[in-house]
Amino acid sequence: MTALGRVVMLYTDMTLGDDFPALRTLLWKRKGSMIHAEIHGHGQLALATVFGVKDAASLGALERVMEKEQLGTFFRHANQLHGLVDFWGVPSLDTKVAKLKALAQEHDAAVAVELVDVPKNVRLEQRLASRAPHTGRLRLWALFKSAEAAARYAKDLSGDVTVAGPHVLLEEDHFGPRLGYLAQRQGGTALMLTSKRVVVLGHFTQPTRGPPDVVPHLRPYLTADDRVESTTWNDTLSVQVNTLEPGRVLKALVELEAVLGVRAWIRVNSDNALAEALHRLREDVDQELRRR
Repeated sequence: MTALGRVVMLYTDMTLGDDFPALRTLLWKRKGSMIHAEIHGHGQLALATVFGVKDAASLGALERVMEKEQLGTFFRHANQLHGLVDFWGVPSLDTKVAKLKALAQEHDAAVAVELVDVPKNVRLEQRLASRAPHTGRLRLWALFKSAEAAARYAKDLSGDVTVAGPHVLLEEDHFGPRLGYLAQRQGGTALMLTSKRVVVLGHFTQPTRGPPDVVPHLRPYLTADDRVESTTWNDTLSVQVNTLEPGRVLKALVELEAVLGVRAWIRVNSDNALAEALHRLREDVDQELRRR
């Protein structure tokens, strides 16, 4: 566990269970929010990093040090440097974060970091060129161990609420961290979604009979704006829907699990977590420089 600025990062190399439910509960209780979550993940994690200085002329020295230290490829934009810093395991994470802090102090720079899952073949310069994500609405996705637990949590919620099996999705203009805290207290896992588009992912497994043919059954639930991708391996079909209406798609996937009589592992994620992280980091660095 390490922290930099207003971000706390939790990471375990390998574990048989979920190591952090109590810490997530404490996070929401302290008026924080969980914006990235991966339990038993197999993606490539990296530290999205932004340095900022008041005088753009001083960036050159910091840029040369970053290149010498081989901490990653960084791109310059105005008075900021943006990059991805790789790490390998728990000791490496602590070491890299401490190094980034020391470099910022040495060069009188502000630094902000988030631990994110990095897409394959990522082109960071393109992510930096993308516009800041405008959500219009906030979303809270809570996953419980049973449909009954999800229903108990949702019964006191008001507004745009979708309850689908063990999942609850709340979509509102504003809500506080108390809702995330209550979900954690009741045995769930709460995640804040801040992207305009959302990816709803389902892994459907049919042991011994091969991957189930889910997509044709799913299409009647979709609109022209939904973007669907699917892959198969062994007995599993993985389908992901990039959508503006995650509540509708989430409900459809949960219903198909029951209709087709197959097992499903369903999750909800931000459309572009890396781009969102970079925009947050840029804002954090700008705010820190204005305070100085």
